[in-house]
Amino acid sequence: MLRDRLFHSPAFGCLVIGLLMIACVGSISIVLDQACHATLNRRLPIYPNAEIVTERHNYFTAFGVGETYMQLYSPDSTDTVQQWYGREVGTYLREAATNNDPFLRLGSGQWRVRRDASGSGSEITLYGTCVVGG
Repeated sequence: MLRDRLFHSPAFGCLVIGLLMIACVGSISIVLDQACHATLNRRLPIYPNAEIVTERHNYFTAFGVGETYMQLYSPDSTDTVQQWYGREVGTYLREAATNNDPFLRLGSGQWRVRRDASGSGSEITLYGTCVVGG
């Protein structure tokens, strides 16, 4: 009798609805984060053998939902690094546009390459955003 009243009470119904909402929002957040991570890792790949100097992100993972800032160092020349990024990112964007990739517009990214302070290599800056309102 008491158990029947508990399961049919408004408080129990609110508890169940609240838990379902938390589970739903959590699941959507994780799926979106993984989708962002997949597309931004192709849009802003890490240069081969580059050293990560700085990494900041404001959600679950780097290049997931939110904003990500990453600074890398490579001993390679700026021309070599710029050519590599142009080729890799350009290939991805062309393929994604040709194949009507639904995740292409999910995020955006910018990359910049310049000579590092010592003049002996390249400083690479990657900045990506995904599913950020504004």
